[in-house]
Amino acid sequence: MATAMPARSAAYGRRPVTTGSRASSSSSRFSSSSIPSIIEDSATGAKYIRGSFLGKGGFAQCYKLTDSMTKRVYAGKIVAKSSLSKHRAKEKLKSEIQIHRSLTHKYIVGFHSYFEDEHNVYILLEICSNQSMMELHKRRRGMSEIEARWFLLQIVEATAHMHARRVIHRDLKLGNLFLNEEMQVKVGDFGLATALTHDGERKRTLCGTPNYIAPEILEGKDSGHSFEVDIWSIGCILYTMIVGRPPFETRDIKTTYSKIKRNDYSFPSTLQISPEAVDLIRMLLHRDPKCRPNCEEIMRHPFLAGSAYIPQRMPIKALHMTPDFAGIPGQVRPAATYRAQPGSAHTNLENPVTTTSVGAKIHAESLVPSGRAPLGSLNTNREDARHISKPAPKVIDMRSTDPHPKTVAPTQTHRVASVAATSTTTPSTTPRAANDNLQALYTRLSQVTALQAAASYREPMEAPAPEAKAGYAVTKWIDYSYKYGLGYQLSDDSVGVLFNDNTKMVLSSDLHHVEFTNRERKGGATTAMTLDSFPDDMTKKIALLKYFRDYMRDNLQDGPAALAKASAQTTDMPFVKKWLRTKHAIVFRLNIGIVQINFFDHTKVVVNGPRDTVAFIDTEGETRVYTLDEISRSKHASIDVLVARLSYATDVINHMLSKSRQSSPQRA
Repeated sequence: MATAMPARSAAYGRRPVTTGSRASSSSSRFSSSSIPSIIEDSATGAKYIRGSFLGKGGFAQCYKLTDSMTKRVYAGKIVAKSSLSKHRAKEKLKSEIQIHRSLTHKYIVGFHSYFEDEHNVYILLEICSNQSMMELHKRRRGMSEIEARWFLLQIVEATAHMHARRVIHRDLKLGNLFLNEEMQVKVGDFGLATALTHDGERKRTLCGTPNYIAPEILEGKDSGHSFEVDIWSIGCILYTMIVGRPPFETRDIKTTYSKIKRNDYSFPSTLQISPEAVDLIRMLLHRDPKCRPNCEEIMRHPFLAGSAYIPQRMPIKALHMTPDFAGIPGQVRPAATYRAQPGSAHTNLENPVTTTSVGAKIHAESLVPSGRAPLGSLNTNREDARHISKPAPKVIDMRSTDPHPKTVAPTQTHRVASVAATSTTTPSTTPRAANDNLQALYTRLSQVTALQAAASYREPMEAPAPEAKAGYAVTKWIDYSYKYGLGYQLSDDSVGVLFNDNTKMVLSSDLHHVEFTNRERKGGATTAMTLDSFPDDMTKKIALLKYFRDYMRDNLQDGPAALAKASAQTTDMPFVKKWLRTKHAIVFRLNIGIVQINFFDHTKVVVNGPRDTVAFIDTEGETRVYTLDEISRSKHASIDVLVARLSYATDVINHMLSKSRQSSPQRA
């Protein structure tokens, strides 16, 4: 069951701003004699035993009420009739009851019934045993982004339900977000809510709570306000959950209102916040209501959609500390397809999605980017991973619905009049050759894992020679495939983009030479060019390549050296050919027979087929490189974790092979 305590009369010690009697003190409205120990609904004959006091709001008190027959427990919101002497107060209570009882949703406090006696009006609500998010906030202050996603998704789903029924809550805040025994959010307190009678209607009442009130409410009655005020409040809630304080909070209300009107807030430089979290908060707190996303767009934003890790359950430990999410699977979320609205501040290439670096010790949420498969009608660069059979990992396939991802042109381009003389085209590896390489890798790993299971040698293996650590690996990456594609950096400092149309572009570490590889269905030919001399039809992709290069250079730090830097090349440069997300990891497949798996527990495995080696990076960023022969002969406990991950890698590679065969034409 759930406890719906009434909302506090003020957040952070402040009263809500209202124009009615809601803000009046409740202390003088009640006496102990006016609330009987046994409360009877005269219409039904049901009797309720008054239990412990739960809290109080503007003109209501809340007690635990137990049905004497069914023993079902409710949160009883009790309003003294003496507080309803004015007609406006009566109408507000009627409106609250009418609106709340019309809303039935998993993440909205359940409305059971209401009745009255000589002294009071009683509203029976779902009970939420873990109080409100205000109490959680007071104990915890800031929380992890994983937790923020969990709560935010539920808040937005509840708000979407309200908005679909033309209801504006107008007082969304931590104190009105209650938590049941399963740590699920329950939106409550509809005392300031309003219902629109027709599309386009604007409300003009000054109401809300200072730290969460939208600027259009403060600016008076001329333009009015609508659903967007709830979106603003959600932005304040998200900021508060992550940062630990409201974005516009000051010591006095006038200064707070001034900051809200000027949109004057910032992100603390001492706190690491993911780019997608910052991007979403900026959208939600946009000064212009028309530029804020609606609930559907919020749920399709990379912070919540695609591969963004949202646990299937929230440990009760979260009430007091950051919980451990190890072993808790993530929810399957739809692909992130949000597009910034025209006129918003979030067009073009602002704030790409989560990035990581191999070997870096980072938070779990940074290892779960907002990935989604690109064009369903083409040979996708992110493979469909739904059909790996047991004991293979469970995986997720999410395809973008946008068949024409947008790109942006650079502000300047420098190219010669004719590039025919400076660009060359060569055939790329044929699909069959690539499959042969992958088949060989799968066969080798299957052999190694089988031999290792039967091995008896228990001595620890020697540390590898330094030169064995050389090799290619993905060291940084940005998942921006909800618009453009996957950007990445390899261990030779080359930068590449795997575009949503399954073409690839790589910039060498000399920041000059570029290679573009077409889709395999168009021959897979590779064209050489330079960063300032390229064909006209490459303009947009060169612009994106530059953007990813600059973003990773300026915003991403290299983690500890997982692998020694590979030798730089300017021709036949390696690139990421495919990638996918499983339930437990992000997988990169390079075109040179390397498969890299970044597990969500912070370990990583890089299988190098041509070298017959595997690199294992542990949770501290320490790296060991083994030959596959060594692994096949050893039964030592020190490699148990690696062997388990190699078995997983074998299943993933088998899946890749299956998908490649399905997408390749039949050959004699």
